[in-house]
Amino acid sequence: MKGKLFLAALAALLLTLPCNAVSWTGTEWNGDSSGAVGERSCDIVSIGREPARTDSIPYGDFQSAVRAAQDYDKSQSPYYLLLSQTQWQFSYYDCPADFDAGADVEFYREDFDDSDWDEIFVPSVWQTQGYDHPIYTNTTQKFARNFGNEDIGYPRDLPKAPTVYNPIGLYRHRFRIPADWAGRRVYLDFEGVDSAFYLWVNGVQVGYGEDSFTTDEFDITDYVRMGEENTIAVKVYRWCDGSWLEDQDFFDLSGIFRDVYCYAAPQTRVRDYSIVTDFDGAFVNSTLRVEAAVKNYTADSQPWEIALHLLDSEGKEVPLDQELTVTAGTAAAGEEQVISFAVPVSQPRKWSAEDPYLYTLVLEEHSGSGTVYESAQVGFRKITYKTTSSGWFEGSTDDADLIRINGQPICFRGVDRHETHPEYGYAIPKEVMEEDIRIMLENNINAVCTSHYPNSPYWYYLCDKYGIYVVDEANMECHSNMIYENERITDYLSASIIDREYNMVRRDKNHPSVVMWSLGNECKNPEILRTILVQSYPDPEGIMRVLHAETADRPWHYEQAKLMTETGIDVYSGMYYRPEVLVEYGKSDAALPMIECEYEHAMGNSEGNFDEYWDAYDTYRNLQGGFIWDFVDQSIYLTAEDGTRYFGYGGDYGENVHDDNFCANGLLLPDRTVQPEMAEVRYHYQQIKFQDVDAAHGRVQLKNFCLFTDIAEKYELHWSIQRDNAILREGMLDAAQLDIPCVDSLTNQPGVGEVQIPVTLTESDLRPGSEYFLNLSLCLKEGEKGLPAGYRVAREQFTIVPEVNQMAEEAAQPPVTISQEGNILRAETETLRVEFDETLGRITSLQGWDGTQWRDLLVSGEGPQGDFFRASTDNDRAFGAGQNIYIGMWQEKGNYRVQSVETGRQADGTVTVTVRGSYPALNNLALNTVYTIFGGGYVGAEAEIVPNYNDDLAFLPVAGMTMQVPQGYEQLTWLGNGPEETYIDRYRGTTVGKWQTTVTDNFFPYVQTSETGNHVGVRYVALTDETGFGLMAAATETMEFSALHYTAEELNRGVHPYELNAEANVILRLNAIQLGVGGDDGWTRLVTHEQYRPHAPVYRYGFILGAVTSDNDATALARSWQTSIAAK
Repeated sequence: MKGKLFLAALAALLLTLPCNAVSWTGTEWNGDSSGAVGERSCDIVSIGREPARTDSIPYGDFQSAVRAAQDYDKSQSPYYLLLSQTQWQFSYYDCPADFDAGADVEFYREDFDDSDWDEIFVPSVWQTQGYDHPIYTNTTQKFARNFGNEDIGYPRDLPKAPTVYNPIGLYRHRFRIPADWAGRRVYLDFEGVDSAFYLWVNGVQVGYGEDSFTTDEFDITDYVRMGEENTIAVKVYRWCDGSWLEDQDFFDLSGIFRDVYCYAAPQTRVRDYSIVTDFDGAFVNSTLRVEAAVKNYTADSQPWEIALHLLDSEGKEVPLDQELTVTAGTAAAGEEQVISFAVPVSQPRKWSAEDPYLYTLVLEEHSGSGTVYESAQVGFRKITYKTTSSGWFEGSTDDADLIRINGQPICFRGVDRHETHPEYGYAIPKEVMEEDIRIMLENNINAVCTSHYPNSPYWYYLCDKYGIYVVDEANMECHSNMIYENERITDYLSASIIDREYNMVRRDKNHPSVVMWSLGNECKNPEILRTILVQSYPDPEGIMRVLHAETADRPWHYEQAKLMTETGIDVYSGMYYRPEVLVEYGKSDAALPMIECEYEHAMGNSEGNFDEYWDAYDTYRNLQGGFIWDFVDQSIYLTAEDGTRYFGYGGDYGENVHDDNFCANGLLLPDRTVQPEMAEVRYHYQQIKFQDVDAAHGRVQLKNFCLFTDIAEKYELHWSIQRDNAILREGMLDAAQLDIPCVDSLTNQPGVGEVQIPVTLTESDLRPGSEYFLNLSLCLKEGEKGLPAGYRVAREQFTIVPEVNQMAEEAAQPPVTISQEGNILRAETETLRVEFDETLGRITSLQGWDGTQWRDLLVSGEGPQGDFFRASTDNDRAFGAGQNIYIGMWQEKGNYRVQSVETGRQADGTVTVTVRGSYPALNNLALNTVYTIFGGGYVGAEAEIVPNYNDDLAFLPVAGMTMQVPQGYEQLTWLGNGPEETYIDRYRGTTVGKWQTTVTDNFFPYVQTSETGNHVGVRYVALTDETGFGLMAAATETMEFSALHYTAEELNRGVHPYELNAEANVILRLNAIQLGVGGDDGWTRLVTHEQYRPHAPVYRYGFILGAVTSDNDATALARSWQTSIAAK
């Protein structure tokens, strides 16, 4: 009830305040909850601010308006003046008390002398400009117990803002309004200011705002001088009462971080307009619905006229019924009239992520001030959905239980994205946004959630243009209070919550890419959020409205509502549900569609078992995809003492309370370097998928998950036959075979078709021990959406088993010379020398002949020995209480206790050394190895690992052997899955091939160091110098390997990459298996699924060591070794 009383009082207050009343106490930021409801400072979220509106300004002529919409270029308007993208005067204070005692108290005065102030670039956050401290927390209030704020940050303190440490940034800027703007209204827009700010123009109070991530617009007509210099002054508080709603999992930063500009408009103008594209039941013909709010700002009645024009993407005007596109009227003094258009449009080309076709709508506006033009891009699309409680049923058919675009069920192949950059913080330049879009398109990402606040207006323009579905999320998260009571949120922050919801909707309503709204993130379920969609509340202007009724053309989601449909949510929005939960919901055939707003926590080396999610999404009708948390790691650059620039994380900036590197959850490093796990995302997000019917005979099934795309028209299917790493033949499939239907609108199942590929293997193609693969690539015929012609959007690789593959007869082996000196056994061939220490039970020296001299292939004394430990990943660490505890149990393996060594010469001339032993420190884990030295110049190792598991040694992190290769063997080549690093639960996004890199580059610099550089499905690996000479290790079947300049123990320190101590030698690890990386989340104790936690009773595998030279075909050499081992 308290919430209802508050809202009634607030509505009455808002209705009694004239919109141009500008006065303040200067304490609105501080969240005082005393006084009458509706008059408390915590109830005041803005002063003097104009009602939120669509991102649009007037233009002087028709063509300029068209160009401006198509290019997002407001500078086309003579009525636009950009005030940012330049230096402003700046002064900084640590707290309000310092400001009050300082010399800048009257900084807002026109005659104030700011000549000794610093300069700061606007837009920016001041923490990247040398002031203050970035603060990173996930669930704790950013200001709680940091930098002197010892006693604030708990629910009892809400809604007070901190005062001991609450930095203030003062800005001043001078600008000149064009003289020919005289007689027009002048507006000043701040697209983003964090968090609360007060505005003065020419020394006069103008306004206040505190929704950091939407536009604050002020009418400054009465405060500026046309044709003369004017001064704006801005006082920005880092935190205010509204900051309790900004406890997102991100870096807390401050300042004027988006563009600032002025624009001029007629005295009678279209104050705002909305665009909705409706369709008939067949989604063929549309009705263009435009609603325009015309307002007369003068003291007299004013005539007006509005005409609509619609242009296609080439700039040609679309014929429309003129009687329906022109309307006129008269507005009384101060009156706002709402005008509606409903214009039939015959068979428009529809907008979707697959075909983001855009028209341009121009509003030609005539009034007493003359004629201006406003414009917007229009995508003809209709979102249909169904709710079980609110009654807003926007579907036109019986299948409207799913969220659909133009009749087809959407599947979100999505990511959550913070606006973050290590150089710029929140102030993301356009070119970085464009790079983000390019990376998404290159990796089959079709959707983004603006987590957890509305993004830059330019971002939505890009999503409209390039076809990215947007879930637009309000600037709201009070995570720290989610685990406590929620009553205070409704009592003291309802006005702020309502303000933020409407600010988002009204700014972004005309973007076709926005297909769903989000109430916010992780605020639990206070009364205001349980009811805001379905009950009347005063909007920011005090008018009673029902939010969902105002936005019925799109569904709403809120993760915390779960299945509480009485709240008005239209989708079951889960978070971090494991695949089996999705399967269970899918099998239930529940009517409410399910979308995971966050899943597959991409922290560090992650994204394991991603295939399990997409097996579910591809199978069940009511599962409509999800959004990976998240797209890009968050960080602010720091510089080490030696000048190294590195990615900082929580605790690096002097904070007392922080969440360490939990900010590094992205598929990209902060600088947009793509991380290895993106390969897995790209593969599973592809909309065309392949299934082996009989690949050996060229029969392959294609599944078309596209909603609208004619794949035969748009793509080419290229195929190739591969032997090991060599392409034997290749071609392109006849387009007629790609005539495969799209997703079925009723069943939400893919279209299916079978293609026939001319797979032939002749006798001359066959090689002893070789493997054969069928490679498929679906490529663009023509470039689109920034992707070039020929770009591969889908791929697959199938293994082909030849009907005949005759093994070659084993060639006779040259003799092996052996000698014994104490406990040292020496064996020598023409090209290989081996020393074996029977006491240690391992090879201690391995040398190869390079044609002129003997050279070490292994570091003396560092031959193969048992390897059972790996560096923990971020998923393993799980806040220090995860499976890293179990991994750590294997780190101190102790000495290998040799039980027996047997040496013998075999009838074929080979020499075998059989070693049996165990590791007492690891509960007597047994390691038994048979080494076979071949006269051909190589040595085989067949290892048997027998763990003795217990409660501490519950599973094996690694089952394998490690050795050191001398420095200089830097070139790394392997035949196996690649080129990205892979693990047993994350390799499907790669293919088998021959891959090359360096040992240095095989290390991936995750923001906090962890396991890295592993590769699965390996047939051989070679480490060579610049001459091509070096060590090759071939698997008897397949194996895993890593080759790095770091030990597992060093990587396990979990530090910044620059802090690692590199080894000059190469740490080569040859493994039977390694623990998977997991991916469901970053806090479950055992995040790696059981089937990827090695716990078999015994592991057997083998490898072969020998020298390789530039004269060798490494693949042929490896196959010959493998053939010898197989024959033996």
